[in-house]
Amino acid sequence: MTRNEHLALEEGTVTETSESDKQLWTRLWKLTVLPKVRVFWWRVLRGILPVESTLRHRHIATIARCKVCKGADEDMVH
Repeated sequence: MTRNEHLALEEGTVTETSESDKQLWTRLWKLTVLPKVRVFWWRVLRGILPVESTLRHRHIATIARCKVCKGADEDMVH
């Protein structure tokens, strides 16, 4: 991944996508679900959900620990 692509992902901006990525986004936006569900999955796939580790990386939160279990950093997987 180039530096520009990495910065674009952090900012949530659009970069060039491959054909398979275009198909993924097309399928996502054509799903027959509530719009908020499509937006949620768009955020999951882009990695821009406001989880604690992301908020800490952006200097919004002071710690990245999960507020429920306090045992691990809260990221997309946790």
